[in-house]
Amino acid sequence: MATPTTKRGNTERRWREALRRAHAEGVQVRQLAGCGMWIATSAKDTVTAYEVTPWGCECHAGQFGDPVCKHRAVLLEVLGRLSVEESTSDTPSEGAA
Repeated sequence: MATPTTKRGNTERRWREALRRAHAEGVQVRQLAGCGMWIATSAKDTVTAYEVTPWGCECHAGQFGDPVCKHRAVLLEVLGRLSVEESTSDTPSEGAA
């Protein structure tokens, strides 16, 4: 596993921005029927998928300690815990670790 770098903020604004990027880049999440695990497509590599949960992701951002990534953002949207609409605060997201 990669060595964590400086953690970036875990704010609703960053989550919304990550979700917008994910939509623009075509990131999708799928749940595996047999085990229930979630995977997310890579925006840059068509043969790569990342294991993703509401608490973590195997992507580069997740491996380097960033609490916000576009793969988790899409999963949180699918689970009904995040949308691109602004809320009234810029506090850490409820769905974030």
